[in-house]
Amino acid sequence: MKAYKILLVDDEINVLNAFTRHLRKDFDMRTALSAQEGLGFIQEEGPFAVVVSDLKMPGMDGIQFLAKVRELYPDTLRIMLTGHADLNVAIEAINSGEVFRFLVKPCSVENLKKNILDAIAIYRLKEAEKELLENTLKNSIKVLMEILELVSPEAFGRSRRLAELATSIAMRMGIKESLWEIETSALLSQIGWVIIPPSLVLKLFSGESLTDEEKQIYEMHPMIGSELIGKIPRLENVAKIICYQEKCYDGSGVPKDAVKGKDIPLGARILKVSIDFDTFKLRFEKDRKAFEMMKLQADLYDPQILEVLQDMIIGTEKEEITQLELTIDELKEGMLLAEDVRTKKGQLLITKGNTVSNALIERLKNFAVSVGVKEPIVVYAPGTL
Repeated sequence: MKAYKILLVDDEINVLNAFTRHLRKDFDMRTALSAQEGLGFIQEEGPFAVVVSDLKMPGMDGIQFLAKVRELYPDTLRIMLTGHADLNVAIEAINSGEVFRFLVKPCSVENLKKNILDAIAIYRLKEAEKELLENTLKNSIKVLMEILELVSPEAFGRSRRLAELATSIAMRMGIKESLWEIETSALLSQIGWVIIPPSLVLKLFSGESLTDEEKQIYEMHPMIGSELIGKIPRLENVAKIICYQEKCYDGSGVPKDAVKGKDIPLGARILKVSIDFDTFKLRFEKDRKAFEMMKLQADLYDPQILEVLQDMIIGTEKEEITQLELTIDELKEGMLLAEDVRTKKGQLLITKGNTVSNALIERLKNFAVSVGVKEPIVVYAPGTL
């Protein structure tokens, strides 16, 4: 059986030694003589399956310590030991959710071991539930992306580019805790494109002006995507970011509410910058030109995020970009279309800037059979962008 890590904290060294001597063969034990030392173990070696703490300790007491443990690792089971059979303290600790069990000293090794095993059983159950939920979540995201790739390869390619850019911006900003949410939001940000007709998709990617009716259709996609994603457990924050992806820093954009500035979710502010940069880059190709267009409407963006994007552009603009001319059969997933793809008669099929995916390659092969595709296809080589 897996050796779960247990932390025992007590300011009496004799108590620590006695328990450790009898329990170390069953558990992966750590001991600390103070709450401060215990927090050091938590931060360096956490998470622990179970933390056992004395109530009365100098400095930080057991309730304060276990509250901090709960803050750092909510799934860790917490057991309180005390030499004072204070019922009120026990009720307070249990009701506040800080402890799993409250044991009165002197506590036998057998009793402590039984309670630790009970706690481990619950910890294992939590681990299993979390793993199941995470696998379900990953599979749900994977299925949604596969559907998007089939329905709209252009939107799928864009979502991949947005995820890469938004994640890079977030990392530059030192964001760690919500990085997964930002990356996932970017990946799923275009899922609402399932409502956008193919003819409108081509206009969006080619930079053509939209009619009022077409603008209304496009402005619906963040809300549609948000409603779809919001039905998946643990993606509530992701759904909100997706909902506000087209919300401008000055309060304009959608949704049409009073939210603006720092009240817009941070992930949505990053996504807005990423989306508009991607849009301008499709039209003007060069990073610097795309950024210059964004600077002309700087009020629409979080100034800190815009500054981070500028630093990223300066750091990469000297890199050499390689173009390749390939047949459809030579295309590889991850390449970027450097020029529009057209039929042999000149009809536009796929706009430049789209990322090559397996679905896009299959789509081109079908076009080649049905209407004929002009070759070679001009792409940017992977790793040179």
